[in-house]
Amino acid sequence: MRYLLHLSYDGTPYSGWQRQTNTKDTVQQHLEGVIQKITGDKLTVIGCGRTDAGVHAAQYIAHLDTMSVLPNDFLRICNHLLDEQVALFETTIVDENWHARYNAVERKYDYFLHTRKDPFLSGVSAYYPLDTLDFKKMKQAMNELIGKHDFGYLCRQPDKHNHTICDIKSASVDVSKCGSRFRFQFKADRFLRGMIRIIVAKLINVGNGSIDQGTFKDYITKTQESYKRTWLIHKDFICQE
Repeated sequence: MRYLLHLSYDGTPYSGWQRQTNTKDTVQQHLEGVIQKITGDKLTVIGCGRTDAGVHAAQYIAHLDTMSVLPNDFLRICNHLLDEQVALFETTIVDENWHARYNAVERKYDYFLHTRKDPFLSGVSAYYPLDTLDFKKMKQAMNELIGKHDFGYLCRQPDKHNHTICDIKSASVDVSKCGSRFRFQFKADRFLRGMIRIIVAKLINVGNGSIDQGTFKDYITKTQESYKRTWLIHKDFICQE
């Protein structure tokens, strides 16, 4: 039978969601290890998508297949054994044809940024020490992202993806009343590795005047020959639905 798992995690100490051969510090490996301790079976947990190292998931959906019914106290025991950075909210039996990844129709990504130093935001928001960012210009630039585009120039290791086409449903940025906290929100069918971090970095360049909106638009139309480059990566917050 197939179980849907609804969980949340603080990605700070992990090397992302997906299992890796060179480290055991991934959310998937940790969760599978805990489930094996409870059930005695080596089960594979399939997630709704990958998250990069240090990325958090507020609403994450996964599934697992098992030959037996999970124990009644599975949720309680699981949360007791999981790291404090991971919480399992519920488990539900679903149709065996339902798939956490392929049945996900939309993913939402929130990226938080603050320009005034605040120690209480350091874990969930990127600090960018700048007096002002042109909020209007950033919003206008974000309109260029809407629709299906090749984001190969705006992601890490584009050659590691089957393809780099993403359909951005919406892109917005909100600013706090004090003007020092920003939330960038994106909804799409999929996201590529490092994609949102890189897009936000370029939007900051628009906001601080380093590049104009035309240059930002050019990044979306870059050819694959231009894919190789180095980026500054910030912490971020992810919410997948």
